[in-house]
Amino acid sequence: NVSRIDIGELSKPSLNDAISHALRLPPRVTAPLSEIIHIKTMGNIMFVIEFMKSLEKSKMLTYNLSERQWVWDTDIVPLQRISDSVAGLLMSKLLNLDKSVLDCLIMASCFGSQINMPIMELLDGLRGVTH
Repeated sequence: NVSRIDIGELSKPSLNDAISHALRLPPRVTAPLSEIIHIKTMGNIMFVIEFMKSLEKSKMLTYNLSERQWVWDTDIVPLQRISDSVAGLLMSKLLNLDKSVLDCLIMASCFGSQINMPIMELLDGLRGVTH
């Protein structure tokens, strides 16, 4: 059974609300960071999450114990590259898929960048049949 989930890009205000909530800071404080993240990710939530993880991992987004809040430097954050981390995210997610799902994705890739639901349902029915 195949389910379709459409996830559009987050608008700048929606992204700022999400980042404000995640960092537990007022939206007016997170607005500059959200602006940078929106530019880098075009509002794609998967890329937003991965980009924020990469900021934290590279110490560009840190929790300051004395201030008891998340801090960042808006002059440094734009320097963080996104392409490597997004590619890494996609690669690790692909490598952790069940072999039958990966086989279906490989077959689906033969149809190009877009595939219709009847083909997806056909491929879903073939899972486990391929070796």
